[in-house]
Order: sequence, then structure tokens, then C-alpha cells
Amino acid sequence: MDKTVLGTISAIEEYLWVINKSIQELKKGLVEYPPAPPPPIHPADADQVLDIQQCSKLTGIAVSTLYKYCSNRTVPFYKSGKRNLFKRSQILEWLTSNEVKTLSQLEAETDQYMYKQH
Repeated sequence: MDKTVLGTISAIEEYLWVINKSIQELKKGLVEYPPAPPPPIHPADADQVLDIQQCSKLTGIAVSTLYKYCSNRTVPFYKSGKRNLFKRSQILEWLTSNEVKTLSQLEAETDQYMYKQH
């Protein structure tokens, strides 16, 4: 093969190695740093009434899924004629109401339970 081609292949391999290393460092950074907490809610915004489109945008839940949740009475909402309305503060509370405990939290609860048994 031509020396130019070999040099180009070698350069490409080196660039790919650098890119791969950068991606690994980015992944590591994503795992090590939890997402930032949501900004505090201004008291005036807490009782803000949202329509289903606004609620979908706030939560990231599809409109069709929100309609299903309303039908199943899974999500807190209000009816105004045919419109489903939501209180911002209640939606944010509902979103955070089903926290999944971390492994360390579960272990602490287990230790506490076992300590009480003896």
C-alpha cells in the first residue's frame, strides 16, 4: 500500500481512539453527576391552572397518555365542560409521589427492621 494511505488509516485510527476516549469520559460524567433539581416554583405559579397541552409539556407525558390517566383517575385533574385542567402544584406533587428508593435506602430500612425484631 501507498505510504500516504497507510498514514491516513493510522491517523483515522488515532482520531477514532481519541473520540472513543472522549465518549467514555462523557458517559462517566453523566453517571457521576445526577441531574440538577428542578428550579423552585414561584408561589404564584404553584396554583397555575394548565390545560392538557401545557401539562404534557410540563411533564413530558404524551397528551394521549394524560387522557388515559384522567380516564383511569390516576392523575389529579379538574373538569371544565369537556376540558381536562390540571393544577401545576398537584401535578408536580403527583410526579414525585412514587419515588423509587435507592439500594442504600432499602438496606437501611432492612437493617432498621431487623434491629427492631431483636
